[in-house]
Amino acid sequence: MAKKQPQGNILITLIVFMLISSIVVSSAVAIIITNSTAASKVEQGQMAYEAAESGLEEAIIQLLRNPDFSGTVSHVSTGLSEFSYTIGPIYPKTIDSYGSYHQFTRHLNTTATYNLQGSLIIGRWQEIY
Repeated sequence: MAKKQPQGNILITLIVFMLISSIVVSSAVAIIITNSTAASKVEQGQMAYEAAESGLEEAIIQLLRNPDFSGTVSHVSTGLSEFSYTIGPIYPKTIDSYGSYHQFTRHLNTTATYNLQGSLIIGRWQEIY
């Protein structure tokens, strides 16, 4: 007598294989979406940082044009980002710059003073968290 092949083994194997395949594909898609979102947020944070740097540079130009300037300049648009800066009233002048891009905001700070030769000396730029 010939041995009888069990019925349904191929169907069960196929279902298990399809289940495992769908779990692997779903996990891969979730990881890709997470990485893409994280990369986008990093880029937006960098854009906000660059806007804050633009604010510091604009404030330095303002001091070069008018060494007695102090005050606040708000909401200067640079494409999709914007910056604001504040220059303190006394030397060494404290410059605070805020850059924003979408929901991200960065705050940079530096100091500026004139030396005896009349050159504007800029301190170390630092990010304030």
